[in-house]
Formats: sequence, structure tokens, C-alpha cells
Amino acid sequence: MKYQQSSQSPYSMVYIYLDPGQQCRVERGAIVYYNMGITVQGKMNAGTEDGSSVGNFFKAVGRSLSSGESFWMTNVSSTAHGSMVAIAPPTSGQIIELQVSPNQTWLVNDGCFLACDPTVQYKMKKQKVKNSFLGTGGHWIMKTEGEGTMLINGFGDVVPIDLDGSAPVIVDNNNIVAWESTLSYESKHCSGTLGFRSGEGRVCHFTGKGRIYIMTRTYQQFANEIQRYLPSNG
Repeated sequence: MKYQQSSQSPYSMVYIYLDPGQQCRVERGAIVYYNMGITVQGKMNAGTEDGSSVGNFFKAVGRSLSSGESFWMTNVSSTAHGSMVAIAPPTSGQIIELQVSPNQTWLVNDGCFLACDPTVQYKMKKQKVKNSFLGTGGHWIMKTEGEGTMLINGFGDVVPIDLDGSAPVIVDNNNIVAWESTLSYESKHCSGTLGFRSGEGRVCHFTGKGRIYIMTRTYQQFANEIQRYLPSNG
């Protein structure tokens, strides 16, 4: 995927450039504008193109209901040289690139996907019951497959944390964006005395070797701040 960000600000767009015959997938509602060389088509968000249309329908429904991801994925294709589509996430924040391969797979929290090559897929992965509070997707998270580039976004800055296997890292559930599948994780209850912002009082313990991406702000934190300034019913 050939792309360029419009700026380094938290409000930037991404310009994706496609040659004739090339494609990419973007999150539903993310397209800002495109030129005449671009064709846009909505497809069911079923992970892969394999299987019957009925099977893909139920995959898409399951993904949407279980994880909060969109029922539809937007497929973008090019019919001419100089084709370009501009996309942006729904909230302000940093956009980063993940390189996906059979040797480097990622687990992505719901709502953080923005775009990917057509050779990259991501499927629902059911969590163990003890980890089911990770993110807002309940029992499900997204696991990448295939090979290529994926763009993800977070609220605020997106910061990497690298683990060398010598010690665990504990992260508030609501700040997690993505992490490598080489890491083990367990969601645990956190007492309020530790000062974590999670309304559910959940934190995630990561162990092993690999990278975590976290976001510096949370949607819940932002919503709570706005609520303070809204007029009360009384």
C-alpha cells in the first residue's frame, strides 16, 4: 500500500495511491474524498472472501454484533493511473502502520482498524472468559492474517511498548490498541486505589516478548470529561 499522511497533526487524513487494478480495504465511513479513477464498493465484513455468500453474511453479522466493528467493509479499487482516495478515522488521534506477515501477526482492539491491503485479513478471535473484558468487544478481538500493510488509529498519540520477556507490563484495558501475538495476556480486576482510569476496573497483564501499542487518551475518559459540562436534568 502506497500512502501519505496529510500532516503530523492528530487531525490528519491518509492519501492512498493506487495503480490500475490495485485495491485496498477501508473501514466503513472512513472515506473523505476520492478522484475519478477510484471505484468504491461495499462488501460484507466477513474476514475473507472464502465460503458461500450465506456463510459470509453470518460472519459479518457475528463480527458486527460481537465486536462492535462495522457490518460493511468498503472495498476501493483503481481503474486509472493517478488514482487516490483520502480517508480519516472518526476521532482525532495518531494513525500508524502495522506490517502483517505469517511471522508477524497482530491482535487489534475493536474500533482501531482503518485500512489494509487486500492481501491482509482479520478475523474474530474468541477470548477466554477471564480475558473477556479486554476492550469493548466483549469476548472477541481481531487477529490479523495474510501479508501486507494495515493502518490503525488510536485516540490521542499511539505509543509503542516493547517487552523483552524479563518483566510484565500492566496496561489499562481502555488504552490498548494492538499487540503482537507473541505476547501472552490476562485481564484482571484492578482496585481503585491504583488510580487506573478504567470504569470497569480492568487492567491487562502482558508477558513475553513483543510489542504493544497503546493510546494516550480513552473514549471513556473523554466522554466523562464532556459529561461534567453538560447541563443536568435538574
